[in-house]
Amino acid sequence: MHHPIPPRRVRVLYVEDNPINAMVMAELLRLHPAFDVEVAETAAAGWRQATRCPPDLLLLDYTLPDGNGLQLLDQLRTRPGLGSIPAILVTADDQVSIADTSVQERWLKPIDAGFVLQRLRHMFSLDGHYPAP
Repeated sequence: MHHPIPPRRVRVLYVEDNPINAMVMAELLRLHPAFDVEVAETAAAGWRQATRCPPDLLLLDYTLPDGNGLQLLDQLRTRPGLGSIPAILVTADDQVSIADTSVQERWLKPIDAGFVLQRLRHMFSLDGHYPAP
């Protein structure tokens, strides 16, 4: 008997202190069955969650109550197993530069749902289509 291979699961850690932004992103990613989303509200909580169970993708808000997403990423990059995890800065500040960082992309808030889903589908080579947001 042939059993289909289960779809790939992608663990996403979104470090975001604004509960509305966190909810919007989490619900958006849940439109695709491949994504499991975990949210941390502070850099310290993000550190704990990422080092306890490394995600496949980091989404980092720039402005956090106890630091910023780029500082957190620099700290995470020093840990074994966390050096090459893709990271995306999600910010409302269009002046924040990702030059000379290990961030792959910067997404501006408010997020464009279609763009986010398209980028993630491409990044993780996910088959299938997302329902319309």
